[in-house]
Order: sequence, then structure tokens, then C-alpha cells
Amino acid sequence: MDDSIRTVLREEFSRQELLNFVYSISRYNRIQGSQDLENALKYVYNVLSECKNLSVQIYSFDYAKSYGIHRPLIGWDVTYAEVRLVKPTSKLLHTIYDSKTVVVAHSPPGTVEAPIVYVGEGVRERDYKDKDVSGKIVLAYGNPYLVYMTGIEYGVKGFVFFRRRGPDDAVPYLGLFLEPREISKATAPAVSISRRNALDIINKLERGVEVVVRILVEAKYRNNAQIHVVEAKLGDSKREVHICAHICHPGGTVNDNVSGSATLLELAHAFDRAISKGKLSPPRDSSIVFVWFPEYYGSLPYLMTKTKDSDIVFGINLDMIGERQEITGSTLNFIRSPSTMRSPYEALVLYELFKELSHATTISTMRKSLSYRLDVLPYERGSDHDIYLQLGIPSVMINQWPDHYYHTDLDTVDKFDPEIAESIAIAVGTAAYMIASRSIDDRTLTMLNEYYDSYVRGLEILRTPLNNLDKRYRTLAKTEQQKVRYRYIAEPGIPSLRIAFSKLPRRTFYEFLDLIEEEKYLWNLATGFIPIILRNKAMSVEEIAQQVLDEYGVEIKVDRLEKLLNYLVAMELVEQVRD
Repeated sequence: MDDSIRTVLREEFSRQELLNFVYSISRYNRIQGSQDLENALKYVYNVLSECKNLSVQIYSFDYAKSYGIHRPLIGWDVTYAEVRLVKPTSKLLHTIYDSKTVVVAHSPPGTVEAPIVYVGEGVRERDYKDKDVSGKIVLAYGNPYLVYMTGIEYGVKGFVFFRRRGPDDAVPYLGLFLEPREISKATAPAVSISRRNALDIINKLERGVEVVVRILVEAKYRNNAQIHVVEAKLGDSKREVHICAHICHPGGTVNDNVSGSATLLELAHAFDRAISKGKLSPPRDSSIVFVWFPEYYGSLPYLMTKTKDSDIVFGINLDMIGERQEITGSTLNFIRSPSTMRSPYEALVLYELFKELSHATTISTMRKSLSYRLDVLPYERGSDHDIYLQLGIPSVMINQWPDHYYHTDLDTVDKFDPEIAESIAIAVGTAAYMIASRSIDDRTLTMLNEYYDSYVRGLEILRTPLNNLDKRYRTLAKTEQQKVRYRYIAEPGIPSLRIAFSKLPRRTFYEFLDLIEEEKYLWNLATGFIPIILRNKAMSVEEIAQQVLDEYGVEIKVDRLEKLLNYLVAMELVEQVRD
């Protein structure tokens, strides 16, 4: 049953065409709010319009509007940027011709030549203590938006950012993602440089050498930027299975996420050719919907619109799927839905992935083994599956991580592996078609899901610290005095640091920042897991702690969790409910 579908898709899937799509999409500098991102989505739309069996349309939304808790974004286009060392020697460090990432996304235009001051992270007031930064350029490694908003309060005239991890010569992709209301005070241009160049500057400063840097950014803001979302629908049912990919990020970068976007585009073409040739029939029970959008900014308004008149039963998010693992150091990760939202279709997708990615023979040749590193992980936030889940739609993400070249100018086409991209596409396409055409019977699906559930539970138990094994599946004791529960009350969307920065008093914000930096998994809980599990059900601190233990095998201290929840209450994302 699935073998015949897989065979058809493999016959119609073209790696050469896939590579053509990769090169074509990566030419666009696909920054959120840019004309080039709109053009990239129009390119996808035009390519899909050639298909005979797909219903293709573009949804348009306005970046200048708020959707859910996502705030407006200013439109922005860049034509040139460079950063140059002026003193003690003259040296051109980076230009946009070689690294589209040299300009921090949504940087104001301008030219600044001034001494540079190293402020470390650059987020907290203590980073600026006893440092004269007024009228100067600062060098920092902290969150760009927070550094920027803090620095301009001290009169900083230019910003140079670097990243402390990753390849020495990589120029990181960073962004301000400014709101329209913020651009009046955003006058200082911002650029990124490699760690090698940053450490060279820091070394000179530590030796007492004055370093002068020149920043040039040629860019402009625009108020009419459009959020384009391209949808290609196979079938005419309002019951839908979605396969999606975000298409944004700088020109020249490939795995994040040209790899997912181009692979999805070729998969749609493979289905179209198979149906035109009579190898497959259009699915009758559900439609298969292929979707391309800007990350978060596109998926949220699109799904808020779609869910009004469509029954989306399952989502598969393809984000960074085509990596040469031996170069990037990545593992292919199957990111599950939270267990409270698990769909039996999840089991089918993983089943097909195992089959399609197992090419190597074993010693006895009794079976084939996996040819790639593949892992199965509990829910993690970080891409558009978050939006599906927030709107109550079971969704998984297929993603390669970690990646040495993530969000840098070195995420280039030489790191892309069309073979693994094709295998993932065929596995996902096979599973989606089986769901949409009901070519797997309920009994088999139920049995498969029971095996999957046992597999996941066993896998997670083997990864649980031994001192937590006894607690993991044991309900925590509740007392009659426990009357306070928490409920998520915000509109859909992904909570961000800028929401915390705007909602919390400055000292409280720094305390919150210290908390999530000390235990980084708390950020995943605060912005991903907690909003999902509390959206439909109020829970006590103890109940949430048990959910975390069940899902991740992590025993979180109740007082620590309560502190995190109180920050979310202060941000007006969560409210307390008393029995």
C-alpha cells in the first residue's frame, strides 16, 4: 500500500529540479518585510501555477497590522552595507556582496565613523558602567534588539554585533525586527561581523589601542510591506493535511530554510505529475495542502484565517531538512507534538521516515539500517509547528540540528544534501497521501499508534535521569490547600523577549532574563510548552510540573516553576484562576 505510493513519488521526484529550485529561491534576500521576500513567494506561486492538478492561491496580509500577540513589523529593503576598520589600520572587513548577513535585518540606513567600545553582552545597565559610549560605536554579542534599545538610551551611534559560537569566519544573521512606531528613535545603523574580526578588535582594545570603525548601511523603510502566503491544494475537501515550510531568511543561505521550501515545491510537482499520468488519484477523503510562508509572521494570520472554514487535522513542518550531516554536524530530528495533543498520524509519518531513510545493509542483510543520524524528540518550540499547535492542530516538525553554520553566511549550497531531502519528501508525501486517501485502515493505524506510543515512552524512560525514573509516571501528590491554577489567556502567537522587555519593569526584566539564561530549557517552557498545555485547561503548579516531567523527564522545582509563571502573569500572557 505505502510501497506503491512511495515508488510513484520516487519516480516523479527530480533531484535536478530540486537543485534548480534551491538555487532560484536562494537568490532572493528573503528578509521579513522585504520586497525580495514578496518576490520569492511570487516565484513559488508562478512555478506552482504550471501544475495542472493543484489549486494555487496567494494570501496577503499586512505587516503593519497586529495578528494575535505578534506586533506590526516595518517593511525594509537593503541595497548595500559594509563595515570597515579605519584605525589603527585600514581594512575592509565585510560587505553585503560577500555576506548578505553583514547588515542586521531592519537596521536604519546611515554612515557612522567612530571609535568602537566593547560592551560584552550589552543588554544590562552594568555592561555600560564606567564606559563612554555616547557618540561612539559599540561591539556586543547580546540579543540585538535588547542591545539596540539599551544602547540608544546611552547615545550610541552605531552597533557592531558578533556571535561567540560557530565558525570563526562566519558572519551571523541577526535582526532588530522593528515595529513602525520604533523607527523614529532607531537612527543608528547596525552590522554583523565574524568572531575572528571581533576578537581582533577586542584584543586591540585590551592592549589600549584605539580602534575606529566605519559602518555604512544603504536601506529604506516602507509602510506597505505585504505578508504573502502561498497555498497549493491537492483535492477539494475542507478536511486538510498540511505540509508547510517557511521561506524567509537572507539571500545565499540555503538550509534555513530554502531546503524545506524547495523540497516542498518539488514534492508538489511530483504529486502533480503522478496524478497527470494516472499513477495516483486525487485524494478524496482529505486535501493535501502545501504551504509556504514567512516564519511566524505568515503562519499566524494564515492559520487564523484558514481555521475559520477548514478542518486541518494534521500538520508537518519542514524546517532545515536537507543537510550534509558530515559537514554541518547535525542530526535529523523528529519533533513530536506534546503528548496531550498527539495524533495517530504522527506515528505514520515516523514509520515512513524510518523506511525511507534506511538504505544501509546489515551484516546478515536480514534488514536495512538507518543511513543517517535520526532522533525522536519531545516537543520543542522554534518554528511554525508552534502556531499549528497553539491553534489546536496536532503538528510535528522535521528538522536537522545542531548546525555549525546556522544563521550565518556560511549556510551555503555546498552544505545541502539533495538525497536526504528527497528521502524526507517521499516519506512525508507518502504519509500525507495515505492519510488524505484513507489508504491505511483504522485498525492498522491504531495498532501502529500503540507501537509508537510504547516506543516513545520507552525511549524517553531510557533518557530520564535515574533519580527521576520512579517519579516520571507517578502523579504528584495534591493537597486540598492547592487552590490556585494558571490559564493561558493571550491571543495566539509566540511570546518573545521584546514582549517581556515592554511589559516588565526593567529590573524585573533583568531578573527574568537571568532566570531563563541560567536554565535555558525554561525559555522553551515559557514560550512554547506552557502556552500550549494551558490554552484549554487551567492547571496548578504541581500539575504543570508533572506535565513537564512526563514530557521531558525533567523534574522542575515547584518554586522555580511558580516564579516563571508569575513572570508570565506580569506579561499578561497567563492569569491565575482560583477554585
